[in-house]
Formats: sequence, structure tokens, C-alpha cells
Amino acid sequence: MPSFAIEVEGATNPLSLQSVVSTLASASKGFASPQALKAATQQIGNWEKTPGYYAILQDVYADTSLDQEIRFQAIIQLKNGIDKHWRKTAVNPISKTEKDQIRSRSIDAGVKEPQPVLALHNALMLAKIARLEFPHDWPEVIPDICQRLRAISQDLNDALSISNILLITLQIIKELASGRLVRTKKSLYQVSSELLHTLGSLYVSLVGRWQSGGENIATTDSLNSLAALKTLRRLLVVGFENPHREDNVREFWNLLQTHQDSFWTAYNQGSSPDAKTILMKHLLQLSKLYLEMAREHPASFVLLGSMDILTRSWNIVQHSDAKQDLTGNFDWDVYRNGDVAESSPLEKLSLKALLLFRACLKMVFNPVQTFKYQTPQDKEDRRNAVDQIKGTVLTNDFVLRLMEVLVTQYFVLRPADLRDWEQDPDEWERREEEIVDAWEFSLRSCSEKLFLDLVINFKELLVPRLLQVFQEYAQVSNHNVLLKDSLYSAIGIAAACIEDILDFNTFLRTTLVPEVQINSPNYNILRRRTAILLAQWIPIKPESLDRVATYQIFTHLLTSKEELNDHVVQVTAGRQLRMVLEPFEFSFEDFQPYATPLLSSLMSLINATELSETKMALLETVRIAVTKLEGQIEPYAQGIMSTLPPLWTESGDEHLMKQAILTMLTAIVNSLGQKSISHHESILPIIHDSVQTDSEAIVYLLEEALDLWSAILQQTPSDAPSEQLLALSQSLLPLLEMGNELLRQIFEIIESYTILSPTTTLASSFLDPLLTSMKSLLSMLSSSRARDAAHAPHVLETLVASISAETSPSVPSQQALSHLLTSMINSGYLASVLEILREAYEYHQDPRPNRKAPDVIGPGETSLYSLIARMVLLSPEITIQAMSATNVHSTSHPNLPVASWVLAEWLDRFVDIGDVLRKKLQVLALTSLLSATTPPFPELALENLQSYLTTWTDICVELGEEAAEESMGDYLWHNKPAGDVPEWPDATPEDGRKRMLSNRDPIYTINVRDFVAVKVKDLIDKVGGPAVFQQEWLSRVDGAVVEAFVNLKLL
Repeated sequence: MPSFAIEVEGATNPLSLQSVVSTLASASKGFASPQALKAATQQIGNWEKTPGYYAILQDVYADTSLDQEIRFQAIIQLKNGIDKHWRKTAVNPISKTEKDQIRSRSIDAGVKEPQPVLALHNALMLAKIARLEFPHDWPEVIPDICQRLRAISQDLNDALSISNILLITLQIIKELASGRLVRTKKSLYQVSSELLHTLGSLYVSLVGRWQSGGENIATTDSLNSLAALKTLRRLLVVGFENPHREDNVREFWNLLQTHQDSFWTAYNQGSSPDAKTILMKHLLQLSKLYLEMAREHPASFVLLGSMDILTRSWNIVQHSDAKQDLTGNFDWDVYRNGDVAESSPLEKLSLKALLLFRACLKMVFNPVQTFKYQTPQDKEDRRNAVDQIKGTVLTNDFVLRLMEVLVTQYFVLRPADLRDWEQDPDEWERREEEIVDAWEFSLRSCSEKLFLDLVINFKELLVPRLLQVFQEYAQVSNHNVLLKDSLYSAIGIAAACIEDILDFNTFLRTTLVPEVQINSPNYNILRRRTAILLAQWIPIKPESLDRVATYQIFTHLLTSKEELNDHVVQVTAGRQLRMVLEPFEFSFEDFQPYATPLLSSLMSLINATELSETKMALLETVRIAVTKLEGQIEPYAQGIMSTLPPLWTESGDEHLMKQAILTMLTAIVNSLGQKSISHHESILPIIHDSVQTDSEAIVYLLEEALDLWSAILQQTPSDAPSEQLLALSQSLLPLLEMGNELLRQIFEIIESYTILSPTTTLASSFLDPLLTSMKSLLSMLSSSRARDAAHAPHVLETLVASISAETSPSVPSQQALSHLLTSMINSGYLASVLEILREAYEYHQDPRPNRKAPDVIGPGETSLYSLIARMVLLSPEITIQAMSATNVHSTSHPNLPVASWVLAEWLDRFVDIGDVLRKKLQVLALTSLLSATTPPFPELALENLQSYLTTWTDICVELGEEAAEESMGDYLWHNKPAGDVPEWPDATPEDGRKRMLSNRDPIYTINVRDFVAVKVKDLIDKVGGPAVFQQEWLSRVDGAVVEAFVNLKLL
């Protein structure tokens, strides 16, 4: 009979061991249905608030008879729960009794755990508890661990327990060391000596046990000794404030050096492969210890006794698989197959040795600065350590020898490099470029960093020797390719140190130019190096190096007709050309003869390259070239543009590649200027695809697409916007609804459309949804994003300014304003604006101390009144009627006309306007209301006459203070407007449109003194002449206000 039972909600299931096991089983089944998984997740969430739940989880984990997946879920839930609920201040904290129970069993459960993955998670969980509770609430955790370590040392056959307790100890030390509180670190310092003694004894016993086995190294013993060494490495570095002052640390440090010698002896005596692997792992741990000690405790590293360590490191550095007789002839085929293994087992040790010497250099020349108080003893130890390194390590002979080893061994391309070059050129070239910054993990990159450190700090010693060898071997007649490649690499790295000593121009003309034309085998290595070398030197001396010879070389390297210009050579040249073009001293005259072949070769190379990362790097080179060419890009633009749309299609979901293409298109549009209009047909569909809100790509492409869109609009001539470009404006509306951080940029594009084609913005299909979106954004004027939200009324302000300027003669300004206000009323936008202003008005009518001021007061309110000011200036009557139609009445004075409270708030807040342009604009609008006849005007203006007089006095005084004589008391008034075409050479068509709007803007075309005088005289005549005006209206105004206005001498 089928079951119709419904699984009950988690909250109804009582907490028990069996129910927890059952729920964890449901959650751990990979084939569980979504409903079952959801129910299990909900049940676990409910149990997290129930006392005893985490203790039961530990019971489940500790029961080894259960399925491993269930136990895994239990320990994961327990570990996560401790993160969330262990602290006393947490929500639903774990009770003290339950904590005691979990702590008491955690070490035992971890020591006996047979599964390594579960043991690791238990150790992580235990370490988190230790960090939170040691030493105050769980002081016995470290003594307990030490006791277990001592007990296990008596029975080395229990390999599982040894491995697990070492794992627990390691995680606890790491967790305590990561604590930022001084108390946590001091707690670790207090127990480190006991831990070192106990751990050290166990480590010595384990090493002695497997060393005594000869060739038959016991795997478990060696792995456990390795784990002990890892733990000791952490402890020695983080467990002691001044390791060199601790006798037990000094004693153990000497013991480890003895072990290192014995490990090396065993390794070099022809041990079995397994034995060599174990020995090498131990040697690597020791090298990490020495490196970390040199970085974290430089003085301790030296004063503990580091000379033998550095001597061994030097021996390792000298032993390199890359070492060859570079001064003689050798068989290239033999060399290419010289290292069959992908990586030498000694390579990691060599890298650590190089890093150790870098740490010594830093110790002497770039010590870490710290705010920590240093005692006189600390300072003395530091001086002694530096003197010892200077006197016994960084001697002149050693520094010279180290430089020579780096150049002749570590700069050399290895056989594996040459094989990868031929077999997978794209990947090898990319890896070589990226690994430059990964110097802590790459032997060659680290050697280059160390070489640069040496040259910077020992310039007088090393540069003469370097140049001597360079001049001896850097001759066209010398065919030792590998040695020359290494030397050129050194000269490039040291460019900043030898720029005033080496005559690079002579070397460029006499050696590099003829050398890149040599077609002998393996000279592709030097061609690649030449491109890199030039990219290193040009930015150092951009004003003096021979650019013509440089462009000739790159033109030659990028041609595919040359057999030696394989893919690596061409891609390297294409990538490095960016560094040659980028400096400010770029000259079009020098570049012009080579522009066509270089750009065409680059675009062909982009198509031939498979890796997206490489394509993007080459596109960046082309972008730099386009940017540098500026207006001269036109002859080459078509060739570039023909490649980009197909490349866009091929890119598919590779969003980074599409970002690079959008950035390239933006550069082309900006460089072509108005002439970019011929490419709109291929660019606009790309913009359209990038800004679709239902596409996942919009997250990655929107910012670059908006940049391109903005550039297109700015560069489009006023008389030539295509229907396709204007229709694209519809794609802006969904973007507004997203309300993301690019809102400001979206509004700037809408503003560009408004200036370019006001009729497009006024079209109901665009204006109505635009106003609806803007209405929803008005609330942001009272938020932290008020600056972004203020762009919405600014866009409408620009639209009204464009209407006023009649930039589109086909649309009469009064008719356009009526259409705009009708849409603002129908969409509710105007009502929403007035409601926000009403909130400010109501507050100012009753500003009680305990009443919070609306956030819109300030810049947000000013931006809204600026929009109203534009509309009032164009038609006071239409604007007053529209505001009245909203019926947004004052709640405190419901019978007051809308215009009454709007005017009262406007005049009251005028003094808070900081921008003089907006201040003048609003004065002009307020003054124009004097001529309004729509009720309640003009009586309303007369009733506010004192505020008007104060406002006029304020603005006239401010604008007259810095006014020249020809400005007639208004320094913003342009009595001789500038031309509609901007004078600067790189002005865009949009700059011209903005200039035209500015030339017709009342802010600049109206003299405020004359305007006020005319309007006041008209008002006086309208009320019956001066006598009536004086008797009925002016007599109500404060005498000081009248006197200040009269002193302006406007009438």
C-alpha cells in the first residue's frame, strides 16, 4: 500500500542520537532528493538552538562503527557550530556543561581516529576551542598534549596515535600563533619550552628509529618524523619571542644542523628512490625553517648560528641542473634532452637557498620597520647580526661569485624550457610572462630578484664586472646563444642601475639590429630576448633611445615570413611592444613608417593565438597604439575594426576577452573622434549584447560597455545620429531598474542622449518609463547614495535647458515643457518630488529638538529646486498649474495652495545653497514668478517681499564682489558669449553641444541686476505705481532689509 506520509518540519523532531544519525545520513547522501536535503538542512538548523546537540554530534563522530560519510558530516557540523556558538556572546551559545563534555573527549577521539580526513577536521575543531579557551578556561590542554606526547614516545609502534597527536599539536600551534591579541601570543610563549622539549624528544626518537633501518626506511616512522619536524618548524618560529636567547632552542637548532648533515650524507650515498624522497622532504622542511626564521627573527637566525646553514645553501645554489659550459660549443639536441624529469628534486631546495640569501640582503639593507618597542638588548642583537652578515657572508668575493652563478646558471633557459617552447609555445610564453611576479615559487624569477637586489646594493662592485663580461661576449661574432641570452637578461634587469654607464644606443645599432637578422639555428632565443630587453630599457630612457631602430626591430620580429620568428618570438614581441609605445615621449613621426606593418602583424597574431590571456595582452598593445596615435589612427582603423566583431563572436562566454574588446573599441572611438560614426554599424550591436539585463554577461561587461556607449555618444556629430543609435536608448531603461553602482554613469549616458536628441528623450516610449524609474530612485536622495540619485533631476534639468535653448527647432519649447510636465504628473514623478519637499517644509515649520530632520535637506533639496527653477524660467504659468494639479498640500495647512508652501520653503532654504551657479539660477526663477498671473500669484510674491529683497541683495552682492567692469555687477554674465565650437583641439562634438547650451543658458545670458530691476519695476506698475507699492507692501518690510536693497541701486 503506498505511503502518503509527509515528512514533518524539523522543529517537530525531538533531539536524540538516532534522529541525528538519521538526519546526517539524509544530508550526506549524494543521491538524496532536493526535498529530503532541504528537510535535513532545516532540521539541523533547528537543532543548533537545542542544548546537547553538539555533544551528540561528537558522539556520532566518535562512533567508528558508523558510516564514514555520516561521521564526516558530524565533525563538519560540530566544527562549524563551534565557530558560531562557542563564544559566550554568541546567539544561542553552547552551555558550559556541554563545552566541558566536548573538550574532555576531543583529544581522545582525535588520537584514536583511523581516518586521516576526519582526524584533520577534529584537529581543526580542537584548535579553534584552544584558541578561544586557552589558558583561562582550558589551561590543561597543552599539558595534556605534552603528557600524551611523552607517553607515545615510549611506544613508537603506535604510528596512528603518533600521527594524530602530532596533527593536533600542529593545528593548535598554528591557531594560537594566528591570534592577534598579545595575551594569546604570550600564552603560547609560556608553554613553548615544554612543547619543544617533548616534541623534540619524539622527533629525535623517530629519526633515530628509521635511520637505524638502513635502506629499509619504515614509511610510518619517517612520515611521523616529518610531521614532527613540521610542527617543530612552526613552534620554533612562532613560539618564542627571541629564539636565540633560549638555551633549549639553541641546543635543538644545533641538533637540526647535525641532522641536516646526516640527511645530505645519506642522500648522496646512493640511497633507494623511496629513501631519497623521504630524505628530501626532511631537507625541505629544514630549509623552510631556516627561511622562516631569517624572515621572522633575522637577528635570532644569525645569532643562533647560521654560517654552516648559509654554506650549505651556497653549495646547493652552485649545484644546478642548468649549469653548462656556456663558453664552449655543445650539441643543442643533447642539451634539449638533458633533463628528462620535469623538475629536479633539488630545484625546491635551490629556490629556498636563493630566498634565504634574499632574506640576508633584506636583513642588512632593508630591515623590517616595526612599531614594537625595542629594548637596548634588541638593538644590540640586531647590530651584531647585521655586522656578522656583512663581515662573513656578503663579502666582495662572495657577492661577485653569487652574481656570476646567477647569470651563468639560473638565467639560462633549461632544456625543459626549450622543449616546452617547441611543443606548447602559447602556454610556455604565457607561463614565462606570469611567473615574473611569482618569484617565491619560480627559480628563475627568484634568481632575477636576487640579482637585482645585489646590483642595487653593490652597484660599485658589480656593475664594472657585469659590463666587462657583457662587452666581451655581446658581439655579433659571438654565437654562444645561451650565454648571450643570460647576459642580455642581466642587462635588462639592471637597466635602471647602468643607464648612465652603458651606451645602449650604440649597442642597439651595432649589435641588436644586425643580430635579429641572423638566421642561424637557435637565434630565435636571442630574438625573443631582444624584444624583452628593449621593453626594459625604453621606459628607463624614453627620451634618448633610438626609437626608429627599435621600431625596425619589432617590425622584423613580428613578421611571420621569417622562419626564426616562431610563435613565441612573435607573441613576446607583440606583448613587449606595449612597453615601448607607452612612455609619454612617443612620437608619431618616428612610428608612422612602421604603423601599418606593426598593427597588421599584431591583428594577424591575435587571430593565430589560441590562449585568451595572450589575445588580451596583444589587444592591450594595440589599444596603447591606438591611444597614442589619436587622430592619426584613421588609416589603420578599418584593419583593426574588421577583426574585432568576429573576435567578439568567437569569444563566447570568455568575459575577460570581451572586456578587452570593449576597451579596445572605446579607444578606437575616442581616437577617431567624429569619424568613428562609420563604424557604428558594427559597434552598436556589441553594446546591445553587453547590456541585456537577462544575460549573465552583464555582470562582467556592463562597466566597459557603458564606457564605450558614452564615447560613441560624445563623438557623434549633432546632425548625424543614426536611428540605430537613438533606438539603442531603450536599453538604458532596464539598467535603471537594476540600481547598481553604475547608476551615475547610466544617467550621464541619458544626459548625452538628451543633449544630442531632446526629441528622443521626450518621446513617450522613453520618457514615461524613465520618469517611473526616476520616481523609484527619489528615495535615494535621503540615503548614502544621494550623489548618484541627484543625477536623475539633473538629467531632467538638462532636458529642460535643451528645450529652452531650442536645440531642436521642430519642437516648440512651450509645447515640449507641457508634454514633459504632463508626463511627470501622469507618472507621479512630480507629485513624489513635491512630497519630498513637503517633508522638508513640514520639518522647518516645527523643528523640535527630538524630531529627526529629513535627510533630503541639503544638496538633495537643492537639486530638486534647481529642476523646478529651470521649468519656472521657461514658463512660470505652466509650471505653477502643473504643481497645483498634483494636489500635494501641506498637512499642517491643508487649505494652503501648493505654490504657497513650495515658495515658502524655497525662499527659506535659499541661504543654504553653496553652488553660486545654482544660486543664480534659482534667483532668476524666483524673480520670474513676479510676472506670473496664475493664482495665487502675483499676491503670493508680494506677501513674501521681504524674503525676495533679502535674496536679491544676497545674490547681487555675491556676484558683484569679483565682477569686472564689463560684467556690470554680475561676473557670471557673458556680455560677449563664446563661439559654439570649443577652442581646444581634442574637443568632442558633445563638448560643442554643451558649449551651445551654455551660450544659451540664462545663468550666463541674463544679467541678474538688470533682470531683477525690470521685474520689480513691472511689479510696481502692476500694483498701481510706487506710492501704492510703498504704502501697501514695502511698508511691511524691515527697514534694514529695504536699505540694503536700495543700496544696490538697481532701480
